[in-house]
Amino acid sequence: MRKHVPNCDKNYDGTAKNMEADAAVLMWGRSEELKFRYTTLVSDGDSSAFNKICAMNNGAGPYRNVTVEKAECINHFSKRLATQLRNFQKTAVELKETKGNVKKTRRMSLVKGKGKLTDVTIQKLASYFTKAIRDNINTDWKRMRDACLSGLFHTTSTDEKPMHVHCPKGKESWCFYQQDIANEKTPRSHKTMRVHFQLPSVHMTEVLKIYYNLVSDDNMTKCLKGKTQNPNESLHQRVWKLAPKHQFVSRVMVEFAMAMTAVNYNAGYVMGSLNNLLGLP
Repeated sequence: MRKHVPNCDKNYDGTAKNMEADAAVLMWGRSEELKFRYTTLVSDGDSSAFNKICAMNNGAGPYRNVTVEKAECINHFSKRLATQLRNFQKTAVELKETKGNVKKTRRMSLVKGKGKLTDVTIQKLASYFTKAIRDNINTDWKRMRDACLSGLFHTTSTDEKPMHVHCPKGKESWCFYQQDIANEKTPRSHKTMRVHFQLPSVHMTEVLKIYYNLVSDDNMTKCLKGKTQNPNESLHQRVWKLAPKHQFVSRVMVEFAMAMTAVNYNAGYVMGSLNNLLGLP
């Protein structure tokens, strides 16, 4: 132990679950010494790191007089809709026994099938949701909310019950119904829509719950800045090529991978290559 401790690579005592939050506290705590401040935390929904940052200095936050804001990564946030709709799709089932001498129990979906909530329909709804967020960055949360809801109400409208109140109005609208209204024409039939589905009211209520939970004023406000974790993911990918995250590597290898990645990221692959750094032809 005496021989090992001076050269031990271990530098953290705690659980893996708390590592990210503790690292955030370390970074925020030393930032002013480096002459700058982090004012926004871009996250993918997990608030443990944000809560720990706000709890610094007995709840006054890391900078006392400067508030740290939490922003959603819009890429991660927009994926939640598809995930939650697929989870709902799996749970909305009933058990039925097959006919015949040998009785077997089958799980029958109540929401899948032609004209219902198919996998293709979920993918389309998710793409509409993502586009609505991206098209309304730096506007206001109500406008973003209405745009996010428009995809659902548009695709579940019928000739008897059109629901295009959230669709953009005017002749240039992507909504055919609002186009026809603006051009003073009789609205075309909803039967011509490419994406259209109907569910029983009891199941439609569950779908609405998923949407309304996602488009709350708090969530929409966090998406308004249009922040993403793409730059981080790009940097991480370069590190993982040298030190794969699914394999154990020593601290020396991690530090080497980080150094090489930083040089490549800032100077480019040719200037930052190991041969060039060592002066080899």
